[in-house]
Amino acid sequence: MVHAVLIFAASIGGLLVYFTDAKETAIGIGAVLLVVCLALTIEAHRQVKSHPRRATRLFVAWRAVPLAFIFLGAMSSVWLSLNILDVLPVSFSDDPALADRVKAEKATLQSLATTAVTTLLAAVLLDAARDPDSWFWPGAMHRRALKAAFDKSPAFQADRSDTAVRQALEDLRFAYAEERTFLNEASGWSYAARLERAGIIENATATLRKKGIAV
Repeated sequence: MVHAVLIFAASIGGLLVYFTDAKETAIGIGAVLLVVCLALTIEAHRQVKSHPRRATRLFVAWRAVPLAFIFLGAMSSVWLSLNILDVLPVSFSDDPALADRVKAEKATLQSLATTAVTTLLAAVLLDAARDPDSWFWPGAMHRRALKAAFDKSPAFQADRSDTAVRQALEDLRFAYAEERTFLNEASGWSYAARLERAGIIENATATLRKKGIAV
């Protein structure tokens, strides 16, 4: 439900802002925020192994990126609808007798242009937004980053005769790779669940490092 509200707000926001005098300012501010959010997301990927909790918080910034594309897409659809006749090399008859037909043709062309942009948004972004495992939302990106960080960790080749090491490895594997953690402390990939998983990962990796095992 929250995802749907955010998508709706971004779409309506883009449509409304286009008709204000501050649209250039809004686009400029949005562009700066977009760059900041991208930078925070890159930093989150860098810290996913060394500082899991901090990375979890930084990944939230990614939420703004796809929403910004929807916002700009909505503005683009309005602009295209209003200016399509000036952009395309299309000519219409000047015959007064065909005035009604020409008016209808122009309206149809404008409508088709808006529909084309809306369809593209739906195919590329909105369909992705409906899938909780898509790149669209921070949870899915965070999960992939964790798998990339730990899937080939040399720690999983360590001797498991030590009970603490064995437990730490089980905790680590369940925390980043499974739907539920080892002792069911967290389930799913919501923000709260990811914070819980990050805490388990931090504790597990700290135990492994104390035992001299590289993570």
